[in-house]
Amino acid sequence: MPRAEWDLVSAAPVPCPRSPEKQAQAAALLNAAIGSVQVELERLQHLRMQKHALMQRLFNGERHLNKVFGADASTPEAVGRSHRSNGTATPPRVNVNDTIS
Repeated sequence: MPRAEWDLVSAAPVPCPRSPEKQAQAAALLNAAIGSVQVELERLQHLRMQKHALMQRLFNGERHLNKVFGADASTPEAVGRSHRSNGTATPPRVNVNDTIS
């Protein structure tokens, strides 16, 4: 980890609002940022759980890629073609709670 010389760091000015109103505004801004980061972390955790559930279903044989991506999805190239053929850059979203017969 890079280190800095203490003489250089201690000489640098650090602005700090002196009025309580400005400090309260800064605290509110930081609290809002922390809240939005927490929401995104919860969303990431939810997406990871969805991925895990889908992977479990795929490996257990409950889901088959050819039912999700089309009849020719027996190869990775075919899966890549299936979502590129409609002009999109990403594959279609799959809800792990859907039942595919």
